Amino acid sequence: MSRPKINIRIRSKIDSANRLKIEIKEKSIYLCKNCSNRYYALTMFCPECLAEMSPNQAHPGSLKIISTQNAQEGAVVALLQQISGQKDFDFAKALRALPWTVMENTDAGVLQHWKEILDAEQVEAELTEGAPAKSRKRRGSMPLFGANAPLPMLLRPSVVTAVRSIGKKIGDPALRMKWNEAVLSAWNLLELFYKREPVNRILFPDFLFQIDHLLHEAARDYPAKFKGNESAFSERIANLKQSLEQMESEIQAVKKQVEEQL
Repeated sequence: MSRPKINIRIRSKIDSANRLKIEIKEKSIYLCKNCSNRYYALTMFCPECLAEMSPNQAHPGSLKIISTQNAQEGAVVALLQQISGQKDFDFAKALRALPWTVMENTDAGVLQHWKEILDAEQVEAELTEGAPAKSRKRRGSMPLFGANAPLPMLLRPSVVTAVRSIGKKIGDPALRMKWNEAVLSAWNLLELFYKREPVNRILFPDFLFQIDHLLHEAARDYPAKFKGNESAFSERIANLKQSLEQMESEIQAVKKQVEEQL
């Protein structure tokens, strides 16, 4: 059965004419720029071919940081520097004069990823759909991104570009799928560090470097060492997945140990 393309939300309030208010909102659809597959959620990589995805119809919005009272300012500054790639922006100044509109005129699917990371860091953030009023007087710091903010940079952009390019060069569909699965496994592990269990970035800081490094090396070595020798690249992918599984096992073991001590 196909999924509905609209959401119908029945609001609890009745208007002055005693009529029930119904809000109809079209579901966001994202298209892969390479294979044209359609998805209802935006991800860094198309699950089919690892290519970039874009909204079929943009739903612009803005993201505002309301409060950092439950988070350490230094940690928030370091996080924003890393996932934005903006090292020279004065984040500390912006965070001392909240609320601060961090991003504007950006698809809500992109902003949702940023909000999930801020939520995990215990930063109170608000996502508002719709373009900002042009006549509005701005207060405080300028947005980090005034339009078209990128997805959070959990990997170096050069690594993202490299891993995408390999999928186009692999001839064997089964091997290409193995590569895709390894990359997606790495990305899921990164999202664990940033969206679900950010304490892991303190407990296992080397893992973030290793994930980036392993993907970079595999993508770098393919043209020179493995193109034309796909069985050897299959073994390389298996080693990559094994390394990722070992990281996950170690994380779970430490988590279990901590829970037993509580």
